[in-house]
Amino acid sequence: TLSDGDPANVFTLPPGASIAPGGFVVLCQNHVGFGAAYGPVPCLGEWTFGLSAAGETVYLRDSVGAMVDSVAFTDSDPWPVAADGTGPTLELIDAAMDNNLPGAWQASFVRGGTPGERNSTAIANEPPPELPYGVPSVAAYPNPFVGTATIVAEGPPTGDAVLEVFDALGRRVSRMTLGRLEPGPNLVPLVEESGAPGLRFIRLLVDGRPVATTKVVRID
Repeated sequence: TLSDGDPANVFTLPPGASIAPGGFVVLCQNHVGFGAAYGPVPCLGEWTFGLSAAGETVYLRDSVGAMVDSVAFTDSDPWPVAADGTGPTLELIDAAMDNNLPGAWQASFVRGGTPGERNSTAIANEPPPELPYGVPSVAAYPNPFVGTATIVAEGPPTGDAVLEVFDALGRRVSRMTLGRLEPGPNLVPLVEESGAPGLRFIRLLVDGRPVATTKVVRID
């Protein structure tokens, strides 16, 4: 069942519904509206009550009602402020991270998220099959760094490359246009337009497509 806490507001999943190990299920409040926004994505629904984009506490319970997991999220700092119901969605960065920590989440790289597909944060870690020129990579050193760092980017030399830097809240703090990459490692100074010390996610895009990401920590 899915509920907002009011005993009168309950959606019951159909008999036989299941989630495979490592899989997912998409729940949608309204099939018509969801289909208009995302196309023919299989989803389970529908219901009339709402969940607040400004924040909720979500509980996962087992078949006897015992709580398995919970997370209380908001759309205010230190949570990713861009995931507020009108743009990107809230994505867990890594399933192994504590999902009660705001830093374990970030706003999706895709406006509206990727329902029915893998999280955009996971997709960004893999080179797309359209770029069969070895494995693109991006790294930064020293890590952690104080003041400045150097980004090492490598990718296909046939497209326009861009480096984007995001903080732990999913806010972009820097964007660097590189043009066409030289064969082999390309050294780029890490330049931030804004931001405080903490975790950074560096994303390499080629022709607008994410091909590699890495993490670095700024401690100054």
